[in-house]
Amino acid sequence: NKTISVVIPAAPGGGRTANATPLIERIARHIPGNPTLVPRFMPGAGGSTGINWLYNIAPRDGTAFGTPLAGALMAQVTGEKSVQFDLSKMTWIGRTTDSSVVVYTWRRTGVTTLAQAREKELVVGATALGSSHAVIPIILNETLGTKFKVIQGYASSATINLAVERGEIDAAATTWDNLKNNHGAWLRAGDARVLTQVSLLPSPDIGDVPLALAETTNEADRQLLALASSTSDLGQSFVAPPGLPDHVVAILRRAFDATMRDPEYIALTGKMGITLNPLVGEKLFELNRSVLATPAPVIERYQRAMAKY
Repeated sequence: NKTISVVIPAAPGGGRTANATPLIERIARHIPGNPTLVPRFMPGAGGSTGINWLYNIAPRDGTAFGTPLAGALMAQVTGEKSVQFDLSKMTWIGRTTDSSVVVYTWRRTGVTTLAQAREKELVVGATALGSSHAVIPIILNETLGTKFKVIQGYASSATINLAVERGEIDAAATTWDNLKNNHGAWLRAGDARVLTQVSLLPSPDIGDVPLALAETTNEADRQLLALASSTSDLGQSFVAPPGLPDHVVAILRRAFDATMRDPEYIALTGKMGITLNPLVGEKLFELNRSVLATPAPVIERYQRAMAKY
């Protein structure tokens, strides 16, 4: 009969909330003790505020876990000042799906290809410098010669998308699921034009949109863009604080795995347009450990690129 807090390190709305909601509704049925799960929104610092709380303050008894933004892994690898956590020490519960990132523009810009984005400046919105909203356009500028101008300070992906629609900004980097599920009408009407997908492998769900990695012309650019693209594999993941008792870790991981097979959960996510691509906590831990081992020269170039903004 305890309450489990699920930390969402962003404001309500957007893809992170949409993905967490069905899990919050269903996973309790697979956790002994009939707990109640409630979302706890903790936006700030590009997602670091919520994960800092989870790592340093949250109880270590299974009554708190959260869903780090895709930029959290990159922020730690590159030494962002806002990071007060170590993802390699946290308890990885599992991933519901990956988060292929796309960059899209609005029809009024007249920009429909990456080549055109190299010729015309486009204003993009971001929550903070360490978020994928900012990282992806900046690294595309560095590796592919695009001309994205990043404006920080938005509360969430939802507010960024609405700013594009209003004409306040020209473009945005967001997850494909967020754009497809929340603003599919824009795509169908041709108002939103997807320029590229930013991930290690192309997503079959996106169609023939070019992969940014395929546009690189040298190994140094490929390595840097691969680092930025790796956050797509982190996806919609869930982690708990470090130092949980082994039996609590087992309870959370097995409850997560059971939820991924739960017919009602699968039906609910299907109605929301979420394409599941789950990964168990043990494999998720290994995947992220490899990213945290990125060579120093690649990280240093990333830091130089970010320092320009």
